Amino acid sequence: MPERAVPTLITFTVLAYNQEAFIRESIEGAFSQTYSPLEIILSDDCSSDRTFAIMQDMAANYIGPHTIILNHNETNQGIGSHVNRVLKISTGELIVMSAGDDISLPERTQRSYEAWEESGREAYSIFTNMYIIDESSIIKRLCHKTSPMITQSIDEAFLHFGCGVSGCSQTIHRKIFCNFSDILPTIIAEDIILPFRALLLGKQIKYLNQPLVKYRSFGQGISSNLFSMLNSVSDTIKQLKRDAMIVGISLSEEVAQQHLINNEMLLEAINTIDHGNSFAGILAVLKLSLHFGKPMLLRYYIKKQITKKCFHIIK
Repeated sequence: MPERAVPTLITFTVLAYNQEAFIRESIEGAFSQTYSPLEIILSDDCSSDRTFAIMQDMAANYIGPHTIILNHNETNQGIGSHVNRVLKISTGELIVMSAGDDISLPERTQRSYEAWEESGREAYSIFTNMYIIDESSIIKRLCHKTSPMITQSIDEAFLHFGCGVSGCSQTIHRKIFCNFSDILPTIIAEDIILPFRALLLGKQIKYLNQPLVKYRSFGQGISSNLFSMLNSVSDTIKQLKRDAMIVGISLSEEVAQQHLINNEMLLEAINTIDHGNSFAGILAVLKLSLHFGKPMLLRYYIKKQITKKCFHIIK
């Protein structure tokens, strides 16, 4: 009889920080995964609330086929270092990424695995459609009504500052981590870094037009996340260039400088709006938001600035 192939071990990660209100639903989603063999890493980045206590309780009471691994960082590491820590703990060939306030549907891992197999195991970054949910876990809408634009070119990905991948629904191959050095501690946009590495390795990015994640979005922290993202642009560029050098690829210095210039312009435009209600500043934000491909910028300023602070201009 032919020897049976050993099933592919997959790691499902739940990364959390101060998310006690949502972590239970997130872990329930992880525990409900239909794929096997599966190891589940519940990792807390030194939360000041009961996030890790809930993780411990749920892990202790879990009865099921999956292997549960607990990790608690003694100090707050931030997104970049937290991702590094979890990926180092993982042993799966594929790694499913999830946040402590989002909910994965039971078939998420299975469908991501099937997409990897369907690609001839060439897809190293796989992401899916999502439902947008509010604070009460009520579905508000489907994230992608049409298939998102995915960049499969290294130069275009660097030019557009991303590959079009939604990090909250992403599954990666472990070589995306093992073949490169650690992600810089200051990185907060790992959804830019990880799929870019897939392209650097000559691999594919694959999108599944099936909602397999409930992504929580209710406005909390939009402003702070916005400024954190903008202030980390130079570090993101440094990371992308460093990763490219590892595989012997040089990225355009001209494009890198243009990103930095546009970023400074965007910060200045935001400052103008916040302090002067400038209509010109709003137009600059909208234009530069399109450059960065960040709908969050548009959402934040359309809702908070145009309608609230500058209504008298429109009126």
